[in-house]
Amino acid sequence: MDDMLFHRSAVFTIDPSLEIHILCEDERIFVRLVHAKNKVLILKDLASSICDCLKSALENISQLYIKTSSDNSELSVGTFEMNLCCSVAKDPCLLSIGEFNKIDSIWVCPGHKLYHEKFVMSSWITEKEIMKKCEITCPVTNEDFLREDLSAFHLRRLSILYDVDEIRELVTHLELPYIQWRDLFVAEPELQLLKFKALCLCHEKSTLTFRKIKTAVEKGKIQNPHTLCKVMRGAFMDFDTDPEKWDLVPSDEDIDKMAPLIGKKSLFFLVELGMDLETWDTINHRQTKRDLVKLNKDILDEWMLICNVKNVRPAMRMIAQAYKSIGKDIRVLENTLFN
Repeated sequence: MDDMLFHRSAVFTIDPSLEIHILCEDERIFVRLVHAKNKVLILKDLASSICDCLKSALENISQLYIKTSSDNSELSVGTFEMNLCCSVAKDPCLLSIGEFNKIDSIWVCPGHKLYHEKFVMSSWITEKEIMKKCEITCPVTNEDFLREDLSAFHLRRLSILYDVDEIRELVTHLELPYIQWRDLFVAEPELQLLKFKALCLCHEKSTLTFRKIKTAVEKGKIQNPHTLCKVMRGAFMDFDTDPEKWDLVPSDEDIDKMAPLIGKKSLFFLVELGMDLETWDTINHRQTKRDLVKLNKDILDEWMLICNVKNVRPAMRMIAQAYKSIGKDIRVLENTLFN
């Protein structure tokens, strides 16, 4: 009989671009996040939230085991100790949180002499455990990060970070012709859409990288280049109350209920679900009538198809995350679906 492919290990898909790899040893559990393109694109809030959930689950399992397996054992508060590890899969070097906080910018693991940037490793750690200011090697100083192309999700996040005047200054330095800005400004009364569409026009004209954005920000003296770091922080949510229900796959009936709630935020909702602008153009082009509910339903249906093709479980929590990110009250969605 052949050995099993995954022995004491597992791989889970978080979203189309991110997987979580888990390896269990006798006294240690190694957890790694693997991004399809580049580890610098892993959202900090997502990674730290996953870490918190794992720590909580392990503590609860440990406490339950102690309670049920021994009559005399006292409950151990520090059952598990969290360490960061280097990128080597076999026998990696470990780094304690205390030692991590003493690092200026780079950690060189002692066993393999590999360089690990502090801002990448800090993704696992919640904001309350580290300083919130940018590190010496934060994303805007990282070459791998700066050369990456922006996705629709990144454009959306950028549009939130700057006001209209700042976006006007930014697209000027991104060489968007004034007449295109003027026409868009006249045609689009919704400010959030105006800012987002202006950046999209620049992206269509010449693919934007984080380096181009940083250069334009510096030329225009728009806030601070480190504002870009907030793009990678995201706004991931925890679902502490009845988390199991958010892991359900939405039914056709659920989709019918959710579509009207999205309202006029269709484009933003599509982007928050991780779909690209080409998908938006395709779905929007199919609309023969100004039917907003049908448009939103088509977006959800298309997202379900994409998840199935990419072998991603289309959990309700992913929809809830997108719903919250477009400025909607998650309690409205919860009451509509589960009451």
